[in-house]
Amino acid sequence: MEIHVARDGSALGVFSPDEVRAGLTEGRFRGSDLAWRAGMGAWTPLAEWPEFGSVTAFAKVDEAGLAGIEWETRPSLGSVLRGIWMMVLRPAELAAAKLGFGRSLGGAYLALLVGLLPLLGLILLNQTVEPLQREVLVTLAESFNPDVAAGMREGFEAEANDPDAPGAIAMLCGVTCVLAILPLLVALLGLVQWPLLRLFGVKVPVERAASAEMLSFTWLFAGILPLSLVISAFGLVSPGGSLLLGLLLQLAFLILQVRALGHALQCGFWRALGAKLLLFAVFCACCCCISLLIELAGAASAA
Repeated sequence: MEIHVARDGSALGVFSPDEVRAGLTEGRFRGSDLAWRAGMGAWTPLAEWPEFGSVTAFAKVDEAGLAGIEWETRPSLGSVLRGIWMMVLRPAELAAAKLGFGRSLGGAYLALLVGLLPLLGLILLNQTVEPLQREVLVTLAESFNPDVAAGMREGFEAEANDPDAPGAIAMLCGVTCVLAILPLLVALLGLVQWPLLRLFGVKVPVERAASAEMLSFTWLFAGILPLSLVISAFGLVSPGGSLLLGLLLQLAFLILQVRALGHALQCGFWRALGAKLLLFAVFCACCCCISLLIELAGAASAA
């Protein structure tokens, strides 16, 4: 029979007894959390439920739950930097995090400020590196299909000679605007992902799903920017090697974020990965449908 769990007047969700037991063991729930199921007359602390053990069994769980992560207890620039490092090496600590939306939003914006300088350097450096990497791609394509390579070269040259192409200053302004809304956009993805998580049997509060997505993305994004800058600088010497290292870094970013989400949502790596891949599939399907509708509307107006 499913159990309703609440903390500080806010509902945490509805869970099976096994999920509650696992949550208590891993620090997501506390012995002081109130719970109720059909047939009970009142909400009762989990520590008083016979099937979940005695009050003393929850002493460490309560301590871990109250501690959260350092950013939530001692907000500072240093705690954000240590939080980024924690997400890479000790993501299991996210299980004890509160992941309130307001505090997570503040941590996300502070992390973006940390990564702002390497990001600006990356944008400026890529103005030189990207043409070199494109030449590597064209050369590689020539060994497989010369016609495709010719089309790629023509497209790259047209883009490079486009008089309306944005300059470095315009790109920096665009990036600044993107960074201003990036945490909110990622949080929106978390909101969309919340019902998809339920398809995989993951029942978490919607606030936790959005906050976990937002915080894990922005912290890890800011954390890999210095390394991205180094890889881009390496492209001045070896464009092909830089391109390959960049792809590997993107793969590592995906793995680290999914691992962090799995711990934060207490669902494990594979279920978090499944929900993220399903979100990507839904996003692609929506983009295809919108493009098709635009084409149909254009054809109808032309007719």
